[in-house]
Amino acid sequence: MKEGKLFTEPADKANILNAQFQSAFSEKSTFTKDQFISSKRMKTKNTSPTMKNITITTEGIDKLLKNLNPNKSPGPDGISPRILKELHSETAPLQQLLFSKSLDTGVVPNDWRSANVSPVYKKGQKYIASNYRPISLTSICCKVRVRVLDSSILVSSLCRRYFCSLQKTQFDILMLNGINAGIRNLILVINKRSTKPKSSDVLTCHLRQRNTPYWTSFVIYKRDVINDKFGKSHFNWCVDGANYHVLRTGCYPFIKFHCTKRPYQDLYSEDQFFTVLKIINLGVPTLTYGFASWMFRRFEEDVKTPKGIVKVYFMNKEDPYSVS
Repeated sequence: MKEGKLFTEPADKANILNAQFQSAFSEKSTFTKDQFISSKRMKTKNTSPTMKNITITTEGIDKLLKNLNPNKSPGPDGISPRILKELHSETAPLQQLLFSKSLDTGVVPNDWRSANVSPVYKKGQKYIASNYRPISLTSICCKVRVRVLDSSILVSSLCRRYFCSLQKTQFDILMLNGINAGIRNLILVINKRSTKPKSSDVLTCHLRQRNTPYWTSFVIYKRDVINDKFGKSHFNWCVDGANYHVLRTGCYPFIKFHCTKRPYQDLYSEDQFFTVLKIINLGVPTLTYGFASWMFRRFEEDVKTPKGIVKVYFMNKEDPYSVS
């Protein structure tokens, strides 16, 4: 919609969105290099040590290409990151020549200067252009080149102590940004882990969901839970007044629980025995058991926990309401 009129033609909608996105950016500056120097916005005499020429290596480009995300969208040049990743050994020498030539001449290919801009809906009424934000898809090769130059400049700056010429506030901001990035990554890992239920919670909810059966035997994927009972092999577990003797073992990629309703008993010796037995056998039987569970699990059940639903798997069909 523009000026109270609703447009339906694709070309009209593209022009309206283009005008909206242009308004969010400043116009291209006509400020020349000579004008910048004469404006005295920077010191005319550079007291910092001269930076050495940047050397772009095939090995560095090859490493970056191998770490590309193949699911990313290509830029205007149409070169998919999947192709660059799969053919990293073949394309790295060619890109090394291209990047070096661009750096030496100061010329950037036209395909690297353009981008495919797609509108992404944010919130509000969908017919209002201001409720969309632009996403720019630039050339993957150009992104690799930027990574190479950024890392080279950063390493050179650290090695030659360019940061000593920064003002204290600038240096503090730089360090704070790095610390904040590390904290954000740590929070993401913690949040991802905190969204999973504990394996013991799944055990409790499963027994309660089954109305505390006489026995049950099941496996759960390690990736779906927090393995809070790691190192425990045989222990008592009480649910709603009913005590269970639980045999637990890690059988990659699963965790196995075998539960039998029995009176409380000191299981410390049995727990230590089974743990030592696993160590002596180097975990080979548990890996075999995990492979067998993966091959022969035939039944599954959804267990509702406070942090979501977790699937448990069975090799044999069990009666959910069995009491003996």
